[in-house]
Amino acid sequence: MTHWSAFSALMVVAGLLIAPRSPAQSPRAAAATPKFDVTSVKPCGDGRRDRRTGDVVPGGGSPGRLRLGCWPLRDLVQSAYLSYADGQVQSPTSVARTPIEGGPAWTGTSSDRYTIDAEAEGTPGQAAMRGPMLQALLEDKFKLRIHRETREVPVYELTVATGGPKMQPFQEGGCTPIDRAAVELVSVWPVPPPAPGQKNCNALIGKTGPDTTLEAQAVSLAYFCQLLGLVLDRPAIARTGITGRFDFHLVYARASAAPSIFTVLPQQLGLKLEPAEGPREFLVIDHVERP
Repeated sequence: MTHWSAFSALMVVAGLLIAPRSPAQSPRAAAATPKFDVTSVKPCGDGRRDRRTGDVVPGGGSPGRLRLGCWPLRDLVQSAYLSYADGQVQSPTSVARTPIEGGPAWTGTSSDRYTIDAEAEGTPGQAAMRGPMLQALLEDKFKLRIHRETREVPVYELTVATGGPKMQPFQEGGCTPIDRAAVELVSVWPVPPPAPGQKNCNALIGKTGPDTTLEAQAVSLAYFCQLLGLVLDRPAIARTGITGRFDFHLVYARASAAPSIFTVLPQQLGLKLEPAEGPREFLVIDHVERP
């Protein structure tokens, strides 16, 4: 039986690198950010995160009120600065591309978790409260200071193999592509509904026994590399010079006798992965204190 973990093709990942900031500078925009009027931050001991409402405790989804139950500090940082950066919901692939580093060990342990209950005037939405407004709360209550930096790290380059490319171009009409005119430059989440009688194109990564299946419709090679980065031990960067949208279907082994992805790519797509160096952005915790 195949168990799918869906990563929708609308996860159009931002391909622009952000210039390094000084350690004292927050990733939040300099413009004034609305703040909570009433906040409560409490250690929750051995409490468990409530998963019935997406890790937001019951009652936490109302406009103007944020309630997060038993979160490690590192998860709060991910929510505020990555998942809901700038008050917009970011795609999972975009979030996965930016590792969080630094800070004491307690920031990522299950023994140090915090419950946050905060209220604001008006009716700001959850994305604003779990993004910029949570940033302000963390910087106030936890004395959090972070910065972003871009470094050269080990990556894989996706290039054309001997014999040339063999990809299958996307055929219009089968599904509605999600990566529209702003390909690779914006994040759009969640998936907008397709036109009546149509279906959205998908990008799926699944398991069939010991093997992995990667299937994507109407995606660019740059976005295909974002998917490869989820299953490889390092990011992948498209350096083929090929534009356009393609359909992909790969079955490869991670721990079985079937061919590896490094073998399947040249055979089926006429592409190859080679170790290289490339840029990657990191979110670095410079300072944090227990509240």
